[in-house]
Amino acid sequence: KILAKKLGATLVRYDERPVSLERYLLFLEHKQKIPTEKKLCDEEFRHVSSRGFHGQTILFTNSRARCHVIADALGPGFAAYHAGLTSSERREVETGFLAGGLKGVVTTAALGAGVDFPASQVIFDSLAMGISWLTVQEFNQMAGRAGRPDFHDLGKVVILAEPGGTYARRSPYTEEEIAMRLLKGEMEEVAPEHDLEQSSEEYVANAIVCRGDEKEIDQIGGLMVGTIEPVLPVLLNHGLARRSGGRIELMPLARVMAEHFIGIERLMEILSLIETYRDPIEILTELECAESREHVREREKGRSGRR
Repeated sequence: KILAKKLGATLVRYDERPVSLERYLLFLEHKQKIPTEKKLCDEEFRHVSSRGFHGQTILFTNSRARCHVIADALGPGFAAYHAGLTSSERREVETGFLAGGLKGVVTTAALGAGVDFPASQVIFDSLAMGISWLTVQEFNQMAGRAGRPDFHDLGKVVILAEPGGTYARRSPYTEEEIAMRLLKGEMEEVAPEHDLEQSSEEYVANAIVCRGDEKEIDQIGGLMVGTIEPVLPVLLNHGLARRSGGRIELMPLARVMAEHFIGIERLMEILSLIETYRDPIEILTELECAESREHVREREKGRSGRR
């Protein structure tokens, strides 16, 4: 509704799905997960749709290491697929899956939105992304990969929930509780709140596209969905931009932000680390650790705000 209003468009709601989707919830111990996944994937592959395609599976888990553990245990016909692979390795898996040579791929939740394999079945080995539980939006996005028009007659989603299972000591929920919350949960409105980091990343990119025309930059910002932080005063205060005659001139570091898709907070952090460390590896390590901590904090903050 919010997006339609922002665009001045008429909202059309369509609840039907081109390919019907069945959802299953199985409670089992952790050690039973991989044998169950093997059985489900083999059975699905033996089934051939009316379009002549074998059933194939996307199996989501919570870490890259777990991807390889599962893929190795499932044996020939299965492959791990995640951002840690080289582009050549990912293309090889994609080609094998599209050619029908793979029964399934084991991937991380982090790639859930971008995975474009025509799978008939999706299996959730875990309901977490790292140590953080999936949101209803993330779960539905991933589950929606099952059953593709022109390929399949039916889509299947299977959740394997471990009673009492969790991925963080401080979590008040267990895997079976999260499974029920996800299956019963309602999708939220598409109305993101952009923090300073995201807003500044967007602003400098728009400034380049608009060639510094402040009026055009503001016009683009006004068309964005959600809440945007005021960025220009911050850029001016840090000497990252200059304002003159209705135009915004980005300084070299602000252009670096646009070229590398980073915001002002990330830029300040990098500059601080450069003063502290000389070894680029140490800088990258610190950035990676900080990003992981921030990711967990943001997800916990967003989840507490929805309770």
